[in-house]
Amino acid sequence: MNDSAPIFIVSSPRSGSTLLRLLLSAHSRIAIPPPGFMFPLIYPFLHTYGDLSRTTNLDLLIEDVLEFQENKPWPMPLSVERVRTAMTEPGFCGVYKALKRIWCDHHNKPRWGEKTPRNIYFMAEILECFPSAQFLHICRDGRDVAIDWMENLNWPKNVYHTALHWQESMRAIRPFRKKLNPAQLFEVKYEVLVRRPEDTLKEVCAFLQEEYEPTMFDFYRQEETIRWSESAFCHRFLKNPINDNHVGLYQERLSPADRGMLAGLIGEELKELGYPVEEKPRQVTPEELRNYNEDARANEVGTIKFKMRHWEKRRQRRELGIWNDEGLTKAFG
Repeated sequence: MNDSAPIFIVSSPRSGSTLLRLLLSAHSRIAIPPPGFMFPLIYPFLHTYGDLSRTTNLDLLIEDVLEFQENKPWPMPLSVERVRTAMTEPGFCGVYKALKRIWCDHHNKPRWGEKTPRNIYFMAEILECFPSAQFLHICRDGRDVAIDWMENLNWPKNVYHTALHWQESMRAIRPFRKKLNPAQLFEVKYEVLVRRPEDTLKEVCAFLQEEYEPTMFDFYRQEETIRWSESAFCHRFLKNPINDNHVGLYQERLSPADRGMLAGLIGEELKELGYPVEEKPRQVTPEELRNYNEDARANEVGTIKFKMRHWEKRRQRRELGIWNDEGLTKAFG
């Protein structure tokens, strides 16, 4: 497995990152597993595992990493011992690479990648672990994202808050446009990808310094795509060849009042990315905002349960003396 230039796909959810993952996974040299969420869900709590040079502590970390993978089972058996055996360096980064090594070995491919949308908030930390990482940022019109997210994921429940999440993602990538050179960051628009797929993939492959392979467009026939498309309601469209059926949703699905609301909320970011904003911006009323906020308080049940279990595990490790919270913020448990 080649660790010299790992590929990280970052984005707002519902921006086409899964489509891009599966297109690249159909390349003969690239293997990208399902989202691991190790940086968003594990990395902020590394201090709670204590000294990872101790096998008992390292195994606790690996157990938690594998627990999340059980939400989307891999096509090969995973165990703490298998991951530990695959490690070539210690600590969190060693576990990260070991999982990718297992995936690459299974698919007999040399180059690994990672697609976790929320990694857009952890690009600095990723670069600490993987200084030569290459980032692919795929973005999509925030108004279409707001609709797609609301209808296909379990949270939030309204376009105001899904648009806010999209806005946060777009703001998170801004500083890295200046920090990273053109060999490290390449940005793709979803709308361009689905309307000019061949030209776009040729540009992506050139950025990755990989040969362009037309067979990548057979992604929807791949075993990994079929399995993933059946894993959740939100992935059902992946069974089809690449198309632009989901471009411009907001023009037909949102009322003029909602389009004006989004123009006022995320218009700056839309214009910055080159998306037209034709509606007159309007501010939400206090009553609307209260209803939006109340509606969005729910969260995805599986994630809540995962977080609750791991809050309890961190507490147990603290009581065992593996770590202590003296002087630490309580914002992350």
